[in-house]
Amino acid sequence: KEYSYSYKIVLNKLLNHISDVKNVDTFSGTKVISITDKNERYQIEIENGEYIECKGVVNATYASTNIVSQLFNKPGFNLKYELCEVILCKVPDTLKDIGITVMDGEFFSIMPFGFSKYHTLTSVHYTPHTVSSPEPSFPCMKNGSCSPHNIGNCNLCLHKPLTAYEAMKTQYEEFIHPQLHGIEYISSMFAIKPIQISSEKTDERNTLIQMAKQPPFYISVLSGKISTFYELDSYLIELINLLKGS
Repeated sequence: KEYSYSYKIVLNKLLNHISDVKNVDTFSGTKVISITDKNERYQIEIENGEYIECKGVVNATYASTNIVSQLFNKPGFNLKYELCEVILCKVPDTLKDIGITVMDGEFFSIMPFGFSKYHTLTSVHYTPHTVSSPEPSFPCMKNGSCSPHNIGNCNLCLHKPLTAYEAMKTQYEEFIHPQLHGIEYISSMFAIKPIQISSEKTDERNTLIQMAKQPPFYISVLSGKISTFYELDSYLIELINLLKGS
């Protein structure tokens, strides 16, 4: 048995917690223009002209992790990138609240999507549309608003790939009893997914962490699974202690 979770509940809980803290400001959808290391502090210029000064930075920007690390003159992780599609679909009542994963051969998975009324459909063969290494460089970027050094939101892009739903549906129906056929396409979610080169064959997707302990402090973290991000705890505690002592 495996449980799914709703990312919206996790996100809202985090935002509610942040709203109770008086000295925390949030800037969403904000681009960093420049970074200066001065007097053991970072001075970060953002696109609205404001400057943020801080003793340390935690970089948890997923597919942009190496891009941000480069801005801070820090080493990146050994990664490749996949432009992926996750299908949202409606399933028959017999499959409601049930998820199925085929692990052998043509891997695919159909799972409840949080507390929505839909399921996600993914496939090892069809979910990744394109692969790129060592930078996230894809053909769609030639016509879009993003680049290998400035990743955008694929779901808002007019140049994202065509859906692979029909191929995924065909694969699903090859393995699943006809009584569970009849899934209905709702929409697609596209994203650039970073893959650790070291875990290509094992699918371990451990949390990768790099830490610079000399002020200004810097932690870069890339977590591939929600079950592995707890490894970050000890590093954050160490960072807090460093900040207190600086």
